[in-house]
Amino acid sequence: MTRIVTRSAKRLNDVLARLCGLRITRDYTRGDRFGVNIALKTLAEVEASFGRRLSRQHKAMADEEAIRRFGRVEYAPWLYVYTVIHGDFKRGWIPDNFYGSIVHLLNKDLGRTTDCKTLSEKILRSGALPDLAYVIDGRLYDRQYKPIGVDTLRQMVQGVHDTVFVKADRSYGGGSSIRILTPDEFSSDTFARIDDAVIQSPIRQHRFFEQFVSGSVATIRITTVKDADGKISARASWLRLGRSDTRWVRADRSIRIGVTDAIGTLADVGYSETWERYSEHPDTHVPFAARAIPEYQRAVDFCVALHQGVPQFGIIGWDVITTQDDQIALIEWNGGYPSIVFSEATRGPAFADLDWHRTPPP
Repeated sequence: MTRIVTRSAKRLNDVLARLCGLRITRDYTRGDRFGVNIALKTLAEVEASFGRRLSRQHKAMADEEAIRRFGRVEYAPWLYVYTVIHGDFKRGWIPDNFYGSIVHLLNKDLGRTTDCKTLSEKILRSGALPDLAYVIDGRLYDRQYKPIGVDTLRQMVQGVHDTVFVKADRSYGGGSSIRILTPDEFSSDTFARIDDAVIQSPIRQHRFFEQFVSGSVATIRITTVKDADGKISARASWLRLGRSDTRWVRADRSIRIGVTDAIGTLADVGYSETWERYSEHPDTHVPFAARAIPEYQRAVDFCVALHQGVPQFGIIGWDVITTQDDQIALIEWNGGYPSIVFSEATRGPAFADLDWHRTPPP
């Protein structure tokens, strides 16, 4: 029945797309033009940034791999992207549009729960979350989900934090739905106008990250997976840094640097969202090479342990950071669509042994 409903939704998607250019769902599956077009756009960006084009030989290898391993040539364009970035073709990569077709199967359609930031504490029960309170249906609740008033929240914050961060549930785009409030701005009217959201204390990041850029908290993305035997392991990670003109890290205004080893050593080169390359932070000119993230292995172990507590998920992307007192803070988690493009292109293949290619798309 699920497969029939899914196919019906796809057909409706296609009809709407032909009639008015709209889709009711974001469809990455099989030969869907959306996934292919995004890959071809990205290919043009990386070819311009890297100053090299996909060779005819590499294109043929990617086409053959897409058909042999994944069943359709429409999965090849993401392999083109990875090849140009890496500089050579590698077998075992997972095309993003194939991954997009099976990620909800890996996570049993539970991904949307990770978008509800007001539920993270309830599900994960982690003291590493900087949660102070929640706004749910216009009312305030404390960390134990007991109703509180504005004055109580103000007393919790005043004298401890100059500001708090308000992050909405079901927000996307890397910081697109964040507000910063001072205790003086707390009022019943203010919170009544806010959709369901978590209220978090500021995170004081380790001085290691401050050397690159201050004013915004960096994030370490660690991707963990569950294999067929139920074992949880970390497969990929990178550091995302903000820019000097932003107060928090935004996906469209950030630099990503891969992590090259188990002690957290950064790669020599970082990338913008459009694949511009930097050997140093573009605002502060601090180089990336030969620098290792403090307490990196602890952060990895922390994420693996958290994933062990929610084995319903097949793959999770964790955003964490080392604090100024060498603790690990959890910023958020993503089980809806934890991206694998950056890790596959720069450090992959990271998932080849999991036999995801044997999982038939819906």
